[in-house]
Amino acid sequence: MSQNEPEIVKLFRASPVGDQVIPRITIEIDEEVPEICSLETYLREHRRMYTGQGEKLVAALLRSLPGGTIDAILASLLEYRASLLRTPFVPSKEGPSDEHGQ
Repeated sequence: MSQNEPEIVKLFRASPVGDQVIPRITIEIDEEVPEICSLETYLREHRRMYTGQGEKLVAALLRSLPGGTIDAILASLLEYRASLLRTPFVPSKEGPSDEHGQ
């Protein structure tokens, strides 16, 4: 696949319950993160942008995907994130000297 060809990921929609309508959703991930020049507002603006994008994506996924897919996404994200934090809090193999870690 070339860099200009978009990758297409196809997923199943949830099955409706009763007269519920499950929307078809297209998610486009196309533009790069914009530069935010002002050093004073850099962190605040990026936090706002990432929070807004995350909330929009989660809302779209929750409206359309089956609960099992949502659970699998959440588990995969948590597993990935946890894998970055797998270093021990206690530096020795013996562990803490008592139940409170002291």
